[in-house]
Formats: sequence, C-alpha cells, structure tokens
Amino acid sequence: MTDKNYLVGDLIYDAAIYDGLNTFLDDLKFYKKWLPKDKEAKILELCCGTGRLTIPIAKEGYNITGVDYTASMLNQAIVKAEKEHLSIDFVEKNDIEIGIY
Repeated sequence: MTDKNYLVGDLIYDAAIYDGLNTFLDDLKFYKKWLPKDKEAKILELCCGTGRLTIPIAKEGYNITGVDYTASMLNQAIVKAEKEHLSIDFVEKNDIEIGIY
C-alpha cells in the first residue's frame, strides 16, 4: 500500500512504484556495448535503484556493484538478485559530496 500523501517527487523513493514504471530494458543494449571485455573488471553502477540494469549485467558474468541512496530501492534489488541466485554487492550511500575538482 502506498502513502496517499506523496508529492510527485517522492514517488522515486518507492521501490514498487519505481519497478512498475521502469519495466523497459531498451537502454541495456547501449550499456552492454560499453562493458569491458575483461569480465573480472570491477563495474560500479551509481543510482542503481532496484537493480534494473545491475542484475542483467551481473547475469552476463560481470563483477558489478550497485550504489543507491534509497534503502527501499536497495532492499528490492537484493531480493531480485537473490531470486536470480546472484551475489551482487549493493551499497547504500547517501552522503556523497559532488564537486568539480
């Protein structure tokens, strides 16, 4: 059940709604094109959400870590990865400083 008091921007924090709205994988082909040939290379996906791209890339045999700042998204990603019998590191990080150096 969702909170009826959501503001439009708050919907990005609800993993069930996010997954319901993001069922496409059209962009996965683009990302696969740029994957390293060495499957032992470490890949970091920032803002991984519920693992929409992280999981298919891991299924290809890549060593990928997903990072997001929303616990509900990461919890959903973990459940989805476990269903696929994948061992993926998902990291909650909500204090990243962004700047130009």
